[in-house]
Amino acid sequence: MTENNKLQWQLELEGLIVHGETPVGWDENSLPNETVDQDGNLSPANWEGVTDPRFPSRRVYDDPSVEVLRKHLRQHNGIYGLEICESTETKKATKIFHRDGFVVVRDLLNTEQLARFRRIVPGC
Repeated sequence: MTENNKLQWQLELEGLIVHGETPVGWDENSLPNETVDQDGNLSPANWEGVTDPRFPSRRVYDDPSVEVLRKHLRQHNGIYGLEICESTETKKATKIFHRDGFVVVRDLLNTEQLARFRRIVPGC
């Protein structure tokens, strides 16, 4: 990557936030790469499966099939069955963290702490 291209990417990503809507990642020239097995389970990236029929055939931000998927994901997002701990449940949170590699703790940060975190951590 040339220095000029590197600078261009840095400038493009400078104001990127990871919460809310973003057009980053939409390349209409990229073919769908989500594949599924015969039962509809997501397949490894290098597996010779079939393209997931739930995914749009084109990666164009405002394509009607993308809009349908976006609406579906807004209504059915998240991890089904995700365990959410209270801040007082440290043993449970520790167990889940060691099992899954992450843990969700309800209301761990207040509004001020979250705003401070977002100012300090680039891209959040």
